[in-house]
Amino acid sequence: MSSNCPSFIPRDIYDNLVDSPPNYKLKIVAIQELHQYVQSLDTIALQPPSHLSFLFPYLSSPNFKISVTSFVILRDILGKLEDSSIEDEIRVIIIPLLIDKWNDGKLVIRHAASSVMAKIASRVLGSHELISILIGYLPHESWNIKEEMINFVIYCLLKHGHSAYDYGEIINTLTKTLKDPKLRVKFVSVEALAVIHSIIGTRIMPYLEQFKQNDAKTYKLLQERFKQSTLPMLSRSTKGVVEHKLLLRLHRQSPQARGRRVQSAYIQQKEGLNSPANNNHQTTETPQQQNSNPTTNGGGYASRYPTKQ
Repeated sequence: MSSNCPSFIPRDIYDNLVDSPPNYKLKIVAIQELHQYVQSLDTIALQPPSHLSFLFPYLSSPNFKISVTSFVILRDILGKLEDSSIEDEIRVIIIPLLIDKWNDGKLVIRHAASSVMAKIASRVLGSHELISILIGYLPHESWNIKEEMINFVIYCLLKHGHSAYDYGEIINTLTKTLKDPKLRVKFVSVEALAVIHSIIGTRIMPYLEQFKQNDAKTYKLLQERFKQSTLPMLSRSTKGVVEHKLLLRLHRQSPQARGRRVQSAYIQQKEGLNSPANNNHQTTETPQQQNSNPTTNGGGYASRYPTKQ
């Protein structure tokens, strides 16, 4: 019999999951049983150590149902906490774990990690503190993680745009990622700065003086981007996820076409996105398009970048 059972979980449910044989069918039944139990609770009281680490290996399960359900369970647990007793564990253990999941090759896993982050932002730490923590990780070696992290910052800015953010800290970090060699990181950095500009207006400009002096093309790009009213938008189906309007139809194209379109979208950014034709062709997805992606578990993810370049 396993030890370290979290205090709020009945021992039999815990043992059914942890001590069951390494058989996917049995594990799926056990993880679903745990999910149903967590759903039945109104609040959850935890004291450190929380012993939630028993759930972490299942986040990486090669079985899709087990891994996704584990993310949902973790999200629900964090959303039902009675108090802040395990906030330090969340900062030191859970947030780094979720950041690592942003490097996963499967879009649905990256989105699942973002949905847990969104719950931390709304119910546990607050989006302003979470953004400050994430910014500390942005000098990351993985461009995948940098891209997803900036997208999550965009999510927080759109969702909680007038919170007590340290905009100077965010902008200074984004001016560094704007110089990243990876096109996709540059793209989301420009979009994040555009969202900040929509919130604080011309107060953003003093932070961009370095580009005015040393990189006139980037400075002009940002000026032209700020003139546009089009911004990323919150996903209608997945908390913590944003959709970039320039890229909404990528998941219906071949990998080669998708790569060209991501490059084209950034080129449009660089040209200022100020063509009348561009302004008249903002696209949205039809319900059929939303349901065409089998990894969305019902549609609507509108994959920002369906394949990694």
